Amino acid sequence: MKLPRWLMIAMLSFSVLAVLAAAGWWWVTWPERTAREFVRLIEDGEDGHWHRLLSVELARIYEDLHYMTGGGLQPRPQSVLDFCSGRRVFMVGANLFVVQRGRVVDTGFVLDGEDITVSRFLSGFSHGEPDDESK
Repeated sequence: MKLPRWLMIAMLSFSVLAVLAAAGWWWVTWPERTAREFVRLIEDGEDGHWHRLLSVELARIYEDLHYMTGGGLQPRPQSVLDFCSGRRVFMVGANLFVVQRGRVVDTGFVLDGEDITVSRFLSGFSHGEPDDESK
């Protein structure tokens, strides 16, 4: 017995939709899974294991990182661009870190309601020395 064409098309469509839904779920939850793992490794005190979650650029800056203890993991609102690039900012107390596609790509803190991150701080030094108004 041959299956009707509409049934075959429906079964193939549902199969494709199931794969796309699984991939979408994985993409959306990837930053949070990485952030939870990062905080867990730091809080457990497993020396150096959290380094594997840092981007290459950030790993060069940090020798030791144990400031993210206490407080829960709080995700911050996500823009459409962040969503599409698999990027999300998380808070632990007053500390923040940016997770993008399975790596912690930036870290910092909040001061007077403004985010102060390593990349933002270093961008002021990108041309050699910081701006000096006395020259």
